[in-house]
Amino acid sequence: FEMVKELHNPETELTEVAHLDERSKTLKAGETVYLVDLKWITQWILFASRGDRTPPPINNTRLVGRKSGKVKKKARYNKEFRPIDGKTWRYLHKLYKGGPTIKFKVPEGVDLNNPEEIYTFINAVSMTQMAEVVQKTHMPTEFESEADRDSRAEWGDVTARTNSP
Repeated sequence: FEMVKELHNPETELTEVAHLDERSKTLKAGETVYLVDLKWITQWILFASRGDRTPPPINNTRLVGRKSGKVKKKARYNKEFRPIDGKTWRYLHKLYKGGPTIKFKVPEGVDLNNPEEIYTFINAVSMTQMAEVVQKTHMPTEFESEADRDSRAEWGDVTARTNSP
């Protein structure tokens, strides 16, 4: 059989991500923010801006502790990860797959409008406590609730959350 390789267009991807990311220069209460490993983002930027090699699937595993299944305490904004909004995450994840998905909801009362405020806030909070690591290990059961099915419809087949109560 013939395997079809999905072609990536650096110019198209760069234009789309720049458009999506431009809208994420703020953090508002209730928004969901995703973390992406800075090494992967760097590979993607080199591909999209200079035509370097197409990056592999998104790999956030170095941000997650093997035993805890949570974001590592030492993970820092612009050193190990970069936050992106949901639309940008869904666009990149659709193209590259990979994971795990790491996300957090901006707490009530937080309304940040510039990169410096966002940087200070994200480095001040504990991503170990705040971020949710989502693995692709969903095994449907006959006991699955409607909320579980709704969640899977929203996030794809990624409903096994490792830091749920």
